[in-house]
Amino acid sequence: MKIALLPCAFLIFVFLLFFLIMYAVYDLCLKAKILRAKLKMQGVYGPEPSFVLGNIPDILKIKSKVSAEDATTNNLNKPLSLDCQSILLPHISQWTKQFGKTFTFALEKVQILYIGDEGPGASIGQRCSHNKEVWTHQRKSIAPTLYADKVKNMYSIVLESGDTLVKSWEKLVETKGGTVDIRVDEYVKNFTSSIFSKVIFGRCNVATKGLFSKCRNLMEASGSPTVLDGRPFYRFFPTKKNREQWRLEKEIYGSILELAKNCSISESKSVIQTLVEGSKHGVLGSSTCQQFIADNCKELCIVAMDVPGITGIWGLMLLALHPKWQARAHAEVLQVCGDQIPDAEKLGKMRVVCPSLQFIGFMTF
Repeated sequence: MKIALLPCAFLIFVFLLFFLIMYAVYDLCLKAKILRAKLKMQGVYGPEPSFVLGNIPDILKIKSKVSAEDATTNNLNKPLSLDCQSILLPHISQWTKQFGKTFTFALEKVQILYIGDEGPGASIGQRCSHNKEVWTHQRKSIAPTLYADKVKNMYSIVLESGDTLVKSWEKLVETKGGTVDIRVDEYVKNFTSSIFSKVIFGRCNVATKGLFSKCRNLMEASGSPTVLDGRPFYRFFPTKKNREQWRLEKEIYGSILELAKNCSISESKSVIQTLVEGSKHGVLGSSTCQQFIADNCKELCIVAMDVPGITGIWGLMLLALHPKWQARAHAEVLQVCGDQIPDAEKLGKMRVVCPSLQFIGFMTF
């Protein structure tokens, strides 16, 4: 009897092994090729990726070349460049010249669709996916909460957080006798985090959960090594940094779900409530309702934590570099608002401040 079972077990083993090999070939090679073929049919091209690493070797090569050129042409008298993209992402600049404003590239097996435009903040990178319905449902769930008319209604939140920020600086000035050097980085990031926490979670006490601090720690933990270090699948190894990253992701996941449970009861206009409702209807793909809520909230928190803060810091730096524009903006605010608190209507009347904000956003992104 045992002898008769051996051929069957061997056949099952061979079948499973063959299935695993075919799945690995599809996942590592064919899946990305199918996506690229679909994009090429729509006129979207890009650099040819390698088998395992994708375009990571190309990115490292371009960065190395640019660094070498900068080292040989180092000029201290050279004016400050505001072209952040060519400095931080030289591969994007090179491929934009080569393939146009829209192109595709790969990081390992992940296919990225880059869409660039001349408008403020219009350049984005989108991870390609087979499931269009999932992405569409995700966009339809979140986008309506961030329309212009909804954002205008959130102006009181901005004023409240801004008032807290200014008072903290005034207190520092008073304690230091009228003059003080302030490192604005953390203050501005906390300011923007406060705004987005109220937008996403309403009036729930996010601070007690330490959600944004965990997201910041997650970014630091996942910052090195990155997918660009050239070691395939390294992020799956149980290294110390990876274990720390997995721990933080688990804690963030739990915090968001707890907040979703508490905030959805009392906050009917917050983003978290919109996501809770969106998780009950529509196509979620392989994600569960809880994963849909947690993943979208985590992405929003990470983006809200740094991107607006960096934009604000960049704006303060530009104003410091150009005191004439600083004086013009200050005079315009006094002229339009006087002793009153600024609101959306008054902001729309400002012909210096509004274009300056748009320019800062454009240069940041």
